[in-house]
Amino acid sequence: MITKPKIQIDLAKVESLAANGLTQEQIAAALGISERTLRSRKGEIADFADAIKRGKAKGIALVTNKLMESIKGGNMTGMIFFLKTQAGWKETQVIDNKSSDGSMSPAKPAKDLTDEELAAELEKLGEKPAHS
Repeated sequence: MITKPKIQIDLAKVESLAANGLTQEQIAAALGISERTLRSRKGEIADFADAIKRGKAKGIALVTNKLMESIKGGNMTGMIFFLKTQAGWKETQVIDNKSSDGSMSPAKPAKDLTDEELAAELEKLGEKPAHS
């Protein structure tokens, strides 16, 4: 049985592709191999998985450094983004939909109504409450 020769994979290229934010599927395509082959090689070659991890870390570091440079330069959008993602900041919006006369107040769930309130609601709907 004749077997195909193993495709040589350049780990520096793998690292570079990962640094540019490519997914494993995209890295495989760029290398001209299947995603299955990529997964297989990751299992066979210890440095392969490390190359992907190093690449991703380098890409994140590059973008983080650029973000921090822009923040230090006064980029307000960058500041807000950083605080939301790193400091737990979030925007909340409170909507008060109650009207002054109470007509827009949310209705109470039926289970929370007293018998009198439930009877009044049924009457509004044209239903006669069953008496027990």
